[in-house]
Amino acid sequence: YARNEKYKVPEDFISEIETKDSITESQLKSYAKEYKLSGEFLQLFFKNHFVFKIGSTYEYIPIDKSLKKNNYNMNNLIDVGRGEKEYIKNGESQAAKGIDVSRYQGNINWSQVKRDGVEFAFIRLGYRGYTKGEIFLDEKFYKNLKGAQAAGIKVGVYFYSQAVSVKEAREEARFVLDALEGYHLDYPIVFDIEAAPASNARTKNVSAKTATDMAIAFCDTVENAGYDSMIYSYLYYFVHNMELSRLESYDKWVANYYDIPFFPYKFQILQYTGSGRVNGISGDVDMNLAFTTY
Repeated sequence: YARNEKYKVPEDFISEIETKDSITESQLKSYAKEYKLSGEFLQLFFKNHFVFKIGSTYEYIPIDKSLKKNNYNMNNLIDVGRGEKEYIKNGESQAAKGIDVSRYQGNINWSQVKRDGVEFAFIRLGYRGYTKGEIFLDEKFYKNLKGAQAAGIKVGVYFYSQAVSVKEAREEARFVLDALEGYHLDYPIVFDIEAAPASNARTKNVSAKTATDMAIAFCDTVENAGYDSMIYSYLYYFVHNMELSRLESYDKWVANYYDIPFFPYKFQILQYTGSGRVNGISGDVDMNLAFTTY
């Protein structure tokens, strides 16, 4: 692993350890500080902890042994070019190829996307602003929904939340349900919860309890309307900003861009890159693998 250019491990560190038969976890933690090793590299060796590097500080968060684990072997992820990966087991692909899109992908040729092997797509239905809290419909939503379905691609939708209360999360869910009236989905309605990229974001001080309460409220609202639900976030947010013990019964879509992704708990969909390429879409697109069938 240390010789893999993806991890950018300093040669001084390699020289330090290459004559050793083994090192302890505490020694590796010390080396991490000394040689400024990446969190992704360290995560390869700490299977009982999440490892995060924030600036020059390292966090080692214990895995919750009470939570249900997945049985995926991420060493089975194979690079197949253009930023795309396949999950190969027993010589066969074991996960469906998918993308997620919004207005930022511009005009999409969904027939070409389908011919490129894409089996499912999550389409952004809408979003809440992170300063004033207004709700908006994605301007490309209906065009993308109709285009993907006409091409024979299975479709789910997601809403980018910036809710700060259970009341607002339910408001977002009702907005989604109203927009979907008369439309069929194959994949879930997704509550996309993540930190906004701004210091003045209205969600800045949302607690883990509130974030979890909101996710549950959103998902239960769409489930009660007859749809499947799901929660999307990235690794750090799931671990730091949500109470995962309360979310075991909800499907999860996890973003983790490590070369060997790490999320030991049960989840159904992995977003593994934000810079994939697919025929029919100009520029980068998020790529996903679904390990279950909807």
